Amino acid sequence: MDPQKFKGKTIANIIASFSRLEWRCIEGESSTEIPLGKITLVQYDTVKPVKQSDYLFRVKPNLVLAESLRQSEGKSLGLASIVAHEGQTYHIPMLDLDAHGKFDFFDDAQLLDMYKTTIKRETEIEQGLFLRSGPSRNYHFLGIGRLLTQDQYVTFLGLALTMKYEIGDNAINLADSRNIGHCLTRFAHKAELGKFPSRYCQFERFSTMRITPKQGYGGPPVVVDFIA
Repeated sequence: MDPQKFKGKTIANIIASFSRLEWRCIEGESSTEIPLGKITLVQYDTVKPVKQSDYLFRVKPNLVLAESLRQSEGKSLGLASIVAHEGQTYHIPMLDLDAHGKFDFFDDAQLLDMYKTTIKRETEIEQGLFLRSGPSRNYHFLGIGRLLTQDQYVTFLGLALTMKYEIGDNAINLADSRNIGHCLTRFAHKAELGKFPSRYCQFERFSTMRITPKQGYGGPPVVVDFIA
């Protein structure tokens, strides 16, 4: 994978290419290739309080652009971390990063270099993309090529919570702890994920990355840097 080719592309463009990338789950000495024939999207109410439960559904990656254009007013679309394959659940590693108002002593390049070094060292995710959204320093990390088991996913989020930048006597959190709290909480929702006995089910924990623009942000998340 050449992550350089993704710079400047939107999150929807990135997802559309998922099925053409090689994805692997690594457990100890074992490395298993897992095809991403379908991805999981989540539709949710934009305005709070929400009127309907979040709705999860599976599509082929190349259809995500069409799905993003179909969203009605008051609805948003996101990528869920969930990947289902042969009866097992895996996760795409992703994080919301907490940079807004905390790193005024860094320019954007310095901030991203610090994130790249820390995420690679602390989470052992070797490849991934950094996306930016909105007028402020709203950064997101999307791992590429690596899928996590459910236990690994919880460990990944726990490691992300411990990531800090130390300056003097202060330690600044790098990941958005509120977002991770939502990821670690089991979520009840409407689901259309294949062979479930009911469309109303209790699913496992999962992360979400926004695909459609947030109100006032001007556009969707765009790739600005990468780990390779």
